[in-house]
Amino acid sequence: MFRRFQLARLVDKVPDGDDWLFEMKFDGYRCEAELFGSKVTLYSRGGHDWTGIFSHLVPAFQKLTKGSASIDGEVVAIDDEGRASFNLLQNSLKRKAPIVFYAFDLLEQDGEDLRGLPLIERKDRLEALLGERRPTDPIQFSSHIIGHGQEVFERMCASGHEGVIAKRLNARYQSGDRSPTWLKVKCTKRQEFLVVGWRTNEEGEDLRAFHLAEEIEGKLVYRGRVGSGITDRERPGFLGAVELIEVDEPVLAVPREERKLGRWVEPRLVADVAFTEVTEEGTLRHPSFKGIRVR
Repeated sequence: MFRRFQLARLVDKVPDGDDWLFEMKFDGYRCEAELFGSKVTLYSRGGHDWTGIFSHLVPAFQKLTKGSASIDGEVVAIDDEGRASFNLLQNSLKRKAPIVFYAFDLLEQDGEDLRGLPLIERKDRLEALLGERRPTDPIQFSSHIIGHGQEVFERMCASGHEGVIAKRLNARYQSGDRSPTWLKVKCTKRQEFLVVGWRTNEEGEDLRAFHLAEEIEGKLVYRGRVGSGITDRERPGFLGAVELIEVDEPVLAVPREERKLGRWVEPRLVADVAFTEVTEEGTLRHPSFKGIRVR
């Protein structure tokens, strides 16, 4: 039986106090493992049956218990530097390459609904269920640190990880809620990029996003587009500004699919953008517009 996930609220500040525990924020696919004897069903965040997609995890789950269990976790791929990589995970799924399930909560065990228990008790029972884990095992326990949240966050960011999840030690599991007992704090990068164009709506009458480029060794490299963070109040002024420097063709190579709704400019404007990483395709992941200036 699929149980709706508890979701974390995105916040800007790490909570203080020893009544919080902190886990790594994984960059992967949320997954629920429903075990009933040798039968294993793996569900996506939307409740879809992804057992076939994650089929190489099934034998490991079959060895965990002869009874029943419902385990909340994240399917990730770990790169050579020990970081969870969403790009690597997508490529791993295409090649059916090894991936890892990080288990961080136990919702049911042998017919007992555990969601009303304190989190720390659920995690203790989960760790006991998993037993001792080898580094090469496809199922791993998501370890945590109690307190010291800001220090944990800073170390995660310095190591190139995505961020932390903060959880109240004694909180119950709230299926379907984005409650204040689970908080996520993301590590973000921030950089300036040249504006090389803008994306219109289907009618070609509005500015929906800026096309971005980075100058590397004297050459412009396309970095995708940013629309999040641009307010409706700002759009008319930005549209007027880019129309003054419009050119017929982009000043660099851009993906074919971007040309349909793309309009192009001389690279005279510089956008301040926050983002989480540059993908293997060379574009920004989770970009957010912060401001603009004249070059």
